Amino acid sequence: MPKYPEYHNKIWKWDFKPEGDRSATRKGWRLYAYVPDPRAPEPIPATAFLYYDKADTPKGDHVKFLSGVLKTFLAETVEVNVEEDRFRRITNSDGEVVSLCYECYETVVISADMTEVEIAERTHQCSVGDLAASE
Repeated sequence: MPKYPEYHNKIWKWDFKPEGDRSATRKGWRLYAYVPDPRAPEPIPATAFLYYDKADTPKGDHVKFLSGVLKTFLAETVEVNVEEDRFRRITNSDGEVVSLCYECYETVVISADMTEVEIAERTHQCSVGDLAASE
């Protein structure tokens, strides 16, 4: 879409002819759908966000109108899940990563190997949970 590169190839449209419509050349209904990943494997998921009778086509800058409707649609339907960090990573003077647990405030690992840091964080067992279980 011109002026809206973030929606390029992500808005698809289809024209439909209502049942009983006699027009052979002009289909009467238009449907717009949002496609988050146009290169996804088929069948490509698309979510309809706007349809109208082509006789009621909005006047003015059609691209601006579509982007406004799509922004509203996405704001109402997309849920953003924010996962809180469990660990804090700090680089020490030797260039190693020091991983600290936010729950038990203990050092999880000190290593220059990021794979080792990620494994240690994934397998970390907090001592806070152990204290609560013993009480």
